[in-house]
Amino acid sequence: MGKTAAFMLSTIQLLQPADGEVSVVVLCSSKDIVFKVSKEFSKFCKYLPDIKVGTFYGGVSIKQHRASLKNEIPHIVVSTPGRLSQILREKLVSLDKIKTFVLAECNYMLQEVDIRKDVQKVFIQTPREKQVMMYSSSTLSEETKAVCRKFCQDPVELFVENSTDLFPGLQQYFVKLGESEKNQKLNDLLDTLEFNKVIIFVSKGARAMELNKLLSESNFPSTTFNPKMPVEKKMEVFEDSAKKIFVIIDPLVRGVHIEKLDIVINYDFPTQTEQYFQRASLAGRFGTKGLVISFATSPNDDEELAKVQATVNLTDLPDQIDVASYSNA
Repeated sequence: MGKTAAFMLSTIQLLQPADGEVSVVVLCSSKDIVFKVSKEFSKFCKYLPDIKVGTFYGGVSIKQHRASLKNEIPHIVVSTPGRLSQILREKLVSLDKIKTFVLAECNYMLQEVDIRKDVQKVFIQTPREKQVMMYSSSTLSEETKAVCRKFCQDPVELFVENSTDLFPGLQQYFVKLGESEKNQKLNDLLDTLEFNKVIIFVSKGARAMELNKLLSESNFPSTTFNPKMPVEKKMEVFEDSAKKIFVIIDPLVRGVHIEKLDIVINYDFPTQTEQYFQRASLAGRFGTKGLVISFATSPNDDEELAKVQATVNLTDLPDQIDVASYSNA
């Protein structure tokens, strides 16, 4: 929905790079999001060669990060809280010159006590007069809002109101059917619809593997992700023009922008309204056209469907859908 671009463009605009000084710290909830955010920063800084971006997260040897920081101190640090906390303990870098502190997906970052502690360890080593920006794609609880305010001085709070025009370019439909009918309906849709790329959301990794197997056996150009696949490899798969259909679970696409994505299919209906918005936004970035089709199979699905319908225009799936209504080609 543009949150990442918003904080990147504003921080780059304010940044005056100085050799050996970190000016911006961006904390993310997972290594996948660290990698995605760092890559987007690099794209925006393509014609700003003086700005250096450093990426740090667990799963990579700390020796590699020590060597990286010894050779060059980045102006922008994108990291998970735990790894940056470790880097600070070892005094590999100083944050006493930073101007901007960004907490991406703060709803995830501040709900877990252990993660919150690491965020605080990083935060207290940064200047008091820095600019603090916190972003969330979900509604924040009052408890999380209270924690956010502790990080800020005289904070300005901005909230996007729910609106039926949240995704003006999206066609959004649902279909009620039995669990055993899902596969046939999915096959029919993939046979009938025209698309560049499709994401199919399921609830669990094991279901993603099984559904991908079924689609591949039916000769659909489908793929999924091994949970142990390195994050950079996952991004390469998303960007591969030969890959057309992705069967995935939610954490894999938080904060990512996928080029030429036409259709999102909720094979398993989201369990929360915010989850629906996060999925739908992948096909409706910045007001572009797109199509979202959701399967509802249980009373719980019907309950969540009603909540979504109270916010966006979600109607019964018609027999035919005009490709011009959802394709940006």
